[in-house]
Amino acid sequence: MRMVRCLTGGFLIAFCAAAQPRECPAVDIAPGSTTAGTIEATDCRLSEITRNNLLPVVYGKQHRLTLTERGVQRFEVTGAGFGPALYIFNDNFVLLANNGTGAAATAPNARVVIHLAPGAYRIVVAGRTAAAVGSFELKAVTDGLRNCPIEDVAAGAAAQGSFSETGCRFLDLSPGSTNENPVAFFRVPVARRGVLDVQVQSSLSTLATVLTPAQGTTPVFSGGASLTASLTANTYLIAVSTRAQFGPFSLQTRFDDLRTCAPVDLDPNSGVGGELAADDCRMLDLQVPSAVTIPADPYRLRVAQPSVVQLDLSSTSFDSLLRLWSANGTPITDNDDFSNSTVDSRILIHLPAATYQVLATAFRGSADPLPAGPYEMKAASEPPRKCDIPALALNQAVEGPFRTEGCRLLDLAVFEEEPAIVTPFALPAPRRSIVRIDMNVPGAAAELDLIHPTLGIVTAGFTDRAGNAAAELQLPSGDYTLALLSSTENPPPFTVRAALRDVPDCPATELTLGETVQGTISASDCRYLEIVPLVRPVTRSKLYRANAARAGRVTFELASDEFEPVLVVADSEMRPIAVAQRATPGTTALAGTLPAGVYNLIVTTARDNPGSFTLRTAFEPSGGPAPSSSARPEISSAQPDSHGDTEWMGPDLSEAAPGLRFAAKRKAVRRPDVPPARARK
Repeated sequence: MRMVRCLTGGFLIAFCAAAQPRECPAVDIAPGSTTAGTIEATDCRLSEITRNNLLPVVYGKQHRLTLTERGVQRFEVTGAGFGPALYIFNDNFVLLANNGTGAAATAPNARVVIHLAPGAYRIVVAGRTAAAVGSFELKAVTDGLRNCPIEDVAAGAAAQGSFSETGCRFLDLSPGSTNENPVAFFRVPVARRGVLDVQVQSSLSTLATVLTPAQGTTPVFSGGASLTASLTANTYLIAVSTRAQFGPFSLQTRFDDLRTCAPVDLDPNSGVGGELAADDCRMLDLQVPSAVTIPADPYRLRVAQPSVVQLDLSSTSFDSLLRLWSANGTPITDNDDFSNSTVDSRILIHLPAATYQVLATAFRGSADPLPAGPYEMKAASEPPRKCDIPALALNQAVEGPFRTEGCRLLDLAVFEEEPAIVTPFALPAPRRSIVRIDMNVPGAAAELDLIHPTLGIVTAGFTDRAGNAAAELQLPSGDYTLALLSSTENPPPFTVRAALRDVPDCPATELTLGETVQGTISASDCRYLEIVPLVRPVTRSKLYRANAARAGRVTFELASDEFEPVLVVADSEMRPIAVAQRATPGTTALAGTLPAGVYNLIVTTARDNPGSFTLRTAFEPSGGPAPSSSARPEISSAQPDSHGDTEWMGPDLSEAAPGLRFAAKRKAVRRPDVPPARARK
């Protein structure tokens, strides 16, 4: 135990006294009980009860509630002489819900209705203002989970439904939910790829529809009283809801084939005219699944050798939007307005030799009519500029001025769109290594970009207020290029230093699918970037390896009450397949199908805080012979409650070309107090 020695005299006594946490006793309450209490000026503050200084500075009383079964709990508090607020925490003081904090200071009531799983919870009654005190009455009422039936509807058929005060609510579906809006469900089988149109008619206002697969979590499409989406063959659920209203409604569905979308060849150095119309191919016809109904004209662009390609789309009838996809429909980039003074679109990009799709389409606001009218498309291409690239001396400071002419960033990196002039250096990695790059440019906005010869930009660093920028990650062996650039006019000289070191040994623990393991993340564990190449996270991590002898359905659950859990599933070559994370301590999960093969499971944290965890796995072998190793894993988030999140700045799981995803990551990180190194809209 850490000992703190309090010295006598002056402010040190006060400091040591404040450092000792106060005891804030909890009153045990039972489900279905009513408890009276009083908040006094001698009580603990909310921040003392929870050990969270970000919560309001108000007095409060905490209560402990233990639930043995899942259900809906309704908490109601009435204050005498003050306005009460309610806070619902789990037993580790992770905030689940609160009410009354935004109400008038003297409003006498607060109420929270929430779906809770079995476990221990902390219910805190507090004031709404710093000095609020007085007596209160707290009711804890247990409501049963309501039945949520699913009605079967054929694609193209109609159905009738009704919202009632005793019917299904969103919160009946998911622990942690507080959404009391009524909801009705319909199951629609879709036998082939096509377009499903859903229309809801009712005298009720604020209708909403949500379309999602009956099994799995993606895709999810939402709309108002109508929804149109292109879908693959599957069984889907339609959720119809409204806001605190009750009454009947009718549901009408229609299923249509996808419209034929034959691409027109676009010469890399030519122009073409076209027209968008309501009966044209739509975005949802080109990309399945999708719910974008805007018209789009597809073009085929063949690039015979690596080139810098410029595409322009203009129209006097609509706000143009230009999209560039790979031949198989993977989005690469897009542009709406290429400057603040135009609604025309332009893409300038370095493309490797391949065939691409170019889509002429439009931007549409939520209240705008469907875009229509003529447009003009232009294409131009040129070889990337030749670049003089000297070698960068390792393990020593290298100084020099920024170049003002010569190579552009897009000349060096495939799938790059930035035309700014750069100062390049060759940085070879003769074997798998950890690279650390530091740059200093006093008083200037500058950045460093590390470029892989075929993947494009794999990492970047940006100067802080002191003019320092840094980047660190694991590199596979290969020849890399370091590019330096600055947006400051007449920037001072830069100083850059690069060092390579061996990758530490990060042994994997063998895991049998179906097994549950306990573990702890500590400060001595490998960092994420030391396990997975070409990513930036420095969080400490644990590595497991599982062998799927045959194909099957897997479920992975990662739980921790001490840190925000992040679970990554990667293939045998450590390429991430799927990732799930929670924004708070708790459980996150992934589920789906995997071909036979060896897989890596990486347990890490969102904020690099250590702690213990439980990793549960389940495996159901599929019937028939194991598919070939070329079969594609299909695995997605399977969050058990409403606090899950699958977005993380760790491994990028998009299907776009690797150079794009790293470039996108570079563009997303900017200093808020300085202009970007280059302007782009």
